[in-house]
Amino acid sequence: MNPGMRAHLDFVKHIQNVLGVKGGPVLQILGKMYKDMAKKNGGANLDAVALAKKAKEVFDKDGKDKAMSKYKEAVKELEKKRGAKKGSKKGSKKSSKS
Repeated sequence: MNPGMRAHLDFVKHIQNVLGVKGGPVLQILGKMYKDMAKKNGGANLDAVALAKKAKEVFDKDGKDKAMSKYKEAVKELEKKRGAKKGSKKGSKKSSKS
């Protein structure tokens, strides 16, 4: 596994341990949210390993309460994505029946 992917997975595991939630796609979305925040806070030119480290710093600085709020945002984002996929599948079935 490449170092950037390992750093991302380690960061997501850190989020999981701090928040006490189960793993899965929601944590991947939350990890990406924090990496995007890290990019905006001076990490735009960092490599993947350094960006994961910066994202961890941003996450730790946020604290558990704020991070849990962002976790709930990530849950909503995943539900929206899943809803969009279901909607597109239903639409494709209707068009194939016509």
